[in-house]
Amino acid sequence: MQKKELQPQFDKKVVKARVNKQMDFELDYDTFQDTENLTVLVSSVKRNNVTLGKYLPKWLRFDDKSLRFVGTPTIDDLDVTYIIELTATNGY
Repeated sequence: MQKKELQPQFDKKVVKARVNKQMDFELDYDTFQDTENLTVLVSSVKRNNVTLGKYLPKWLRFDDKSLRFVGTPTIDDLDVTYIIELTATNGY
């Protein structure tokens, strides 16, 4: 069977992180229409509209099992905007 990309229930979520304060953001599994065999990967990261590939900033981690982002930005991230795109598949 062929893998298919799942459509999200939303396409944008704004999360504000504060310098030197831990940010903890968890996606709800209900974000995705079909959660059987769900795999979620970071597919694209941009920093102030410059593409960084699939690499999150050093201070940020994504747990693909809990769908949780955790990290503490530093002063170097002040006034920086990150756009993070995720891709979800269900293994079919």
